[in-house]
Amino acid sequence: MACGVWHTDPHYREGGLGDDFPFLLGHEAAGVVEAVGEGVADVAPGDFVILDWRAVCGRCRACRRGRPW
Repeated sequence: MACGVWHTDPHYREGGLGDDFPFLLGHEAAGVVEAVGEGVADVAPGDFVILDWRAVCGRCRACRRGRPW
C-alpha cells in the first residue's frame, strides 16, 4: 500500500555501506496480504503487514545474534 525510500537505499544498492545480502530496498513499506502459499501459517489474506529492512534468513549476523528485526 505504501513504500518509502530513504537516502540509505541507493547506498546499499551501490555497495557503499558494505553490508551483505539479503536486504530490501524501500525498507519502509506496509501493505495487505493478498494470498499465501502452501504451508504458510503466520499470515493470512487480509492481514496488514510491514516489511523488515533485512530479509530474515536465520543465517546472517543479525539472525545469529538473535535480533532478526
